[in-house]
Order: sequence, then structure tokens, then C-alpha cells
Amino acid sequence: MVGGKKEIYKKSLDILNSMGKNIIYAGKSGMGQIFKMCNQIMVGSHIQAMCEAFALCKSKGGNLALLRETLIGGSANSWMLENLGNAVIDKNEKAGFRIDLQLKDLKLASDAAFEGGVPLPGLSLVLALYLETRAHNEGKNGNQSLFKAYDRMTNQN
Repeated sequence: MVGGKKEIYKKSLDILNSMGKNIIYAGKSGMGQIFKMCNQIMVGSHIQAMCEAFALCKSKGGNLALLRETLIGGSANSWMLENLGNAVIDKNEKAGFRIDLQLKDLKLASDAAFEGGVPLPGLSLVLALYLETRAHNEGKNGNQSLFKAYDRMTNQN
């Protein structure tokens, strides 16, 4: 996700392609960062929704692995469910992308929204939940470890 003058973007494509596979020209300068913020809002929201659904299922005695497989087959499917769902079920805290990094990105998005007068209540909720995990010294855990906040809130450790 790259912003800036299109001519410079085109001249830089060889370098950019050496750093990643899917290079997107996002528009004017700063727009690459905005695209990244939007991505992180959705990442946090997807993980939060998955953890919330799993918490409800677990509280009712449901089979989380079966729930995951069921949701993958329908409109609730997401990259997060496919790639991090089992980590949540297995309580795997291993970091692919750390909570501290997720928080940094969510704060950037929150600050940008505040500056622009754009109310994003879902972002505020996800930010608060990730802050809860960091308050429990879990910032180095993978961002899927948001499940720990739900375990605490629902007394399902």
C-alpha cells in the first residue's frame, strides 16, 4: 500500500516488488498509511468477532473446532478464521503479529479518525479490548490472543 506521486511509484516498482508480492498504489501521499490503518481496523474487528463468537459457543458447551469448520463454509468466513481460528481454539499465544503492534496500528487509526471527526465505535471497542490484554502483560503475544480478554470476561479460563 503506497501513496505518493504516481510517476515516483512507477519508478520504484522494482524496489517495491522486491519487498512484497501485492503492491497497491493507493493514491496521494499518505494514502498508503490510510489503507494500512483501514486494514488494521478490519483485522482487529475480525479477530474480535471471532473471539466473541467462540466465547458464546464455549459458554454453551459447544465444539469450537466444529464451529470453526462450520463458519469457514459460510458467509462468516475470513482469513482470520482460517488462519488464526485454531490458534484461538488451542489457546496458542505465539506471535505472528504481536498485540503491541496491533495496538500501535489501531491507535494510529483512532487518532486519524479523531482528527477527521469520524466516529468509529467498533474501532474504539477493539482498541479497548486490546488495551485490556496489554494491561495483563500480554503485549508480546500474537494478536489472536485477544481470546484471553474474552476468557477473563466470561470466566472461561
